[in-house]
Order: sequence, then C-alpha cells, then structure tokens
Amino acid sequence: MLISSYGDYYMNNIPTLIIVVFLIISFVLIVGLDSEVAHFIEKFAERLIQKIDMAREESLGVLSKVCFG
Repeated sequence: MLISSYGDYYMNNIPTLIIVVFLIISFVLIVGLDSEVAHFIEKFAERLIQKIDMAREESLGVLSKVCFG
C-alpha cells in the first residue's frame, strides 16, 4: 500500500489521529502554553467584539439616515 502523504495516513487512521491530537494537547498543557493560548483567544475575542460593535454602530447610523433622513 502506497501512502501518498502523512496527512492521508493520519486522516485514514482515526485511532492514530486521536492519539496524535491527545499527545499535542498533553504537550501544550505540560509545557504551560495554555496561558499563552488563552491570552491569544482573549485578545482575538476582544478584537472581534470591537469589530462587531463598530459594524453595528455603522449599520444603525445608516439605518437612521435611511429612516429619518
């Protein structure tokens, strides 16, 4: 059986994929990168919320101009 790439091998072997994912998560937790990842997710969420608020304010401004002239 010829394996075309490592990605195909892992995707076709679900138990191996589960073990690899478990090892990666364990490594992240052991090394302590979880705080950095949490910080990144927090900053990303803050930026996303700011963009949503700006888009909402902009759409409300356009809506008020359309409705009230």
